[in-house]
Amino acid sequence: MLEVIDPGLFCSLQDEGRINQGSFALPFSGAMDLQSFHLANHILQNDPNTSCLEFTSPGPTLKFHAPASITLTGAKANISLNGKSLELANNSILNLKPEDVLKINNLESGSWGYLGIYGGFESENILGSQSLSPGITRISSLPKGYKIPYSKQNLEFSQSSAKVKPEFPWEKVNVLKAFKGPEFNLLPEDIVHKIKKDSFSFTSERNRMAAPVQEFLPENRFEILTSPIFPGMVQLTPSGKMILLLREAQVTGGYPRILFLEEGQLNLAVQMRPGQKFKFEIV
Repeated sequence: MLEVIDPGLFCSLQDEGRINQGSFALPFSGAMDLQSFHLANHILQNDPNTSCLEFTSPGPTLKFHAPASITLTGAKANISLNGKSLELANNSILNLKPEDVLKINNLESGSWGYLGIYGGFESENILGSQSLSPGITRISSLPKGYKIPYSKQNLEFSQSSAKVKPEFPWEKVNVLKAFKGPEFNLLPEDIVHKIKKDSFSFTSERNRMAAPVQEFLPENRFEILTSPIFPGMVQLTPSGKMILLLREAQVTGGYPRILFLEEGQLNLAVQMRPGQKFKFEIV
């Protein structure tokens, strides 16, 4: 068992999410940064869709009641083991003993981190996914005292001689490449000009559903019929506020869909810190 001593700000269990469930009004869910999620399982030689713990800052405090081999990917975190600071580079493997307590403190870089475990966690599979999601699973985040079983590990995981160098590409991002959304060509010229030329940043009021943009565009009064939406789309509200839709976004909406970020750019966007400036490049 893994026991949640302190869940931190928000800690949940995520995999690739629920595919082909949009017609039932169910969000995709799944890991916010799929690249970092897949990297954790790749390092541990797990199946690519093996569930991981996803956390933000401050992170959780976790107690392992049996031997476990884990890795941390995504955001760079300060961590401690049994009360002592631990220098563990991202993408390295850590072999834990029974009763070890791992504390993930504030994140130094990025916004979402992943803890993968060799063999994976064992939890309820609902509609093809272990991802926790509001209204679909009994809990949407891990509460204090919650316990998750994981595969029994009798031997320490042996690392290969090849290692993945820790990289934090979102630190250097100042451009997000975006495709034109379905309603982009309906925008007035002054709004199009600002989208292409101005710098933007995300607010701190982000969650797994959406990331609002801090800077406003001119007021926009045209509306559309309720239409399909999904993670990576940027909607424009009548007040001129842009909203980037994330993994828990609803599946339909009535705001104009002006831009779309493909998955690689979305992975970068979710890791960017509030206030970090970027420009949109239309591709």
